[in-house]
Amino acid sequence: MARVVPSIVIAVIDRTFPWAKQADYNSNIRFAEASNLAGIVDLLDRLPNELLTLEQNKYADFLSACGALRHEVKAFSSGTKEIRIWPRPGDCNALCFVRHALSSCPDEAPVSGSNELAFIDDEELRNTLRLDSGSIESSMRNGEWKAATVLGGSLIEALLLWAVARGDLEARKAAVARAAERVPFKQPDPEKPESWDLIHYIEVARELGEISESTASEARLAKDFRNLIHPGRERRPETGAIRVPHFPLLQR
Repeated sequence: MARVVPSIVIAVIDRTFPWAKQADYNSNIRFAEASNLAGIVDLLDRLPNELLTLEQNKYADFLSACGALRHEVKAFSSGTKEIRIWPRPGDCNALCFVRHALSSCPDEAPVSGSNELAFIDDEELRNTLRLDSGSIESSMRNGEWKAATVLGGSLIEALLLWAVARGDLEARKAAVARAAERVPFKQPDPEKPESWDLIHYIEVARELGEISESTASEARLAKDFRNLIHPGRERRPETGAIRVPHFPLLQR
């Protein structure tokens, strides 16, 4: 099932009631408009709570406006064809208020209960990873296993890069050497961890003590499952040459 996000609701409102872009609007609701309004109310009911990032008072007004619109839909559904005035909770057209409130809401946000990642001191990175974590949880709830697997692998890679890059260079060099003795891979450049592959991050982080062996085992499984999803060809960005990875697993 497709996910309803604020930008989708705004697009439907703008298409069916273009005047809602105004800060306010005074008019009557025509019976012919009732079906369009019903569709918008249905979309509003499907918005995930975590995307409604409104401050407390505005959120209360938003719920009040949505309730007023829902009431109008029920009135028309009862069979009435009388002229009705657009509801104005808080002395503002309810649809205008809803439309403008949604314009300040994101289409992505960490789901309720997602890890805060408070140990990451880079606020921008932390917020980005929290968004990814929320997307992974949403994908899993919706049965979108491919998306969850790809995003999960990317999140693991980002976290391990952060872990290995923040340490001492000499310690990282020693960890790379130890990992290369234990795992058959070409040694990556210790001075350029951002260019490594996921297998390097896992094994070097394990040698540095950033993750336990059990965590490393789970990360290796995640790497293999993620690679199963990408059996196609890859283009090397530096040369433009085509690389055909091994199947079923890419050796990363």
